[in-house]
Amino acid sequence: MAPARHAPLRMLLLGGSGRLGTALHEQVPQDWTLISPPRSKLDLAQATTRDLQAWVRTSAPSVVLNAAAMAWVDECEEQPEAAEQINALAPGRLATACALEAVPLLHISTDYVFGDVNSGGPAPYAENRAACPVQVYGSSKARGETAVQAAGGRASVVRVSWLTEADGGSFLAFLQEQLKRDPSRVEVLTAQRSRPTLLPGLCRWLFALSELLANGHDAPAFLHPAGGAAATRGEWADHLLKELGYHQVELIEQQGQATSPEHSLRATDQRAPRPLDSSLDGRATRSFSQQAGLPELDDWQGSPPVTD
Repeated sequence: MAPARHAPLRMLLLGGSGRLGTALHEQVPQDWTLISPPRSKLDLAQATTRDLQAWVRTSAPSVVLNAAAMAWVDECEEQPEAAEQINALAPGRLATACALEAVPLLHISTDYVFGDVNSGGPAPYAENRAACPVQVYGSSKARGETAVQAAGGRASVVRVSWLTEADGGSFLAFLQEQLKRDPSRVEVLTAQRSRPTLLPGLCRWLFALSELLANGHDAPAFLHPAGGAAATRGEWADHLLKELGYHQVELIEQQGQATSPEHSLRATDQRAPRPLDSSLDGRATRSFSQQAGLPELDDWQGSPPVTD
């Protein structure tokens, strides 16, 4: 059963201009106040622990949610020092500031902390599996996770994968752009497999989890909010096309890995390796959510929630 409501509810959101941050702004419940300083006022890469502690103390949040990251995988490969600052070092400073102010922290991480089958074994990856990244982005995010947990406060790392809007978002737009040129066929890259995560349901879940923490309850150190089955980009594309009524479109599967959030087919342009399968195992998170009375996550296929 969900705990009694705590009022007032205030969230200090970092990274509010990104995909997840934007969705949180759009879906903030009426009983929440969202404080989301722009980078011009609070640059995580430059802020000291004292700076961050002052922000936490002044804004007096019920919970801090860190969605800020250097998330362009190829950019991280080219600028490893910048990736280290924002993805690895800044989360540790923020977690320390939150611990000093006794404010719970939700730190958003990624499925890309996994994927190296040689060192970490095959997917799916459970919440307690050791990180095994294959590129700078995943390595820097994994070090950020470690720094958050070492700070000693009430912090949970929330790993998410393949974030998308309810209508398919940028991936659907990518498919539709191809259909404008030739309504009989689309091309997608198929070398990657993960779990698409619909943003509306994830936002509802994050606000409910935040309320739980605001009321003094604890959450596991690592959480995998995955609401649907793992899929390749080809399987995801096939589902979206059928939802739109395209049953006769030829799906051309190109061997390669997407080079950007826009799902580019220019696989030869990529500079960082991608995990072939970074699928998250969310069974422990689902069990915790059910016991805590948190909402179920949306399934990208629109079917009942999976059990594995």
